[in-house]
Amino acid sequence: MSEKRRDSKGRILRVGEQQRNNGQYMYTYHGRDDKDHYVYSWKLEPTDKLPTGKRECVSLREKRKKFRKPSMMK
Repeated sequence: MSEKRRDSKGRILRVGEQQRNNGQYMYTYHGRDDKDHYVYSWKLEPTDKLPTGKRECVSLREKRKKFRKPSMMK
């Protein structure tokens, strides 16, 4: 059984989510133009604190809601 991917705080990362070496979170998705796209944020959840010296930003999980594809029903 494979282990689940976790961030530096021990939280389980969802499909497409990664934590970079500098602590920033990245979400990868495949766009309609058949290219990979990347979304970055310093926060995973809306309640996370920002690292010192970083600007206020929207959390990664709030941003990724915009990029979900609607289910194709035929």
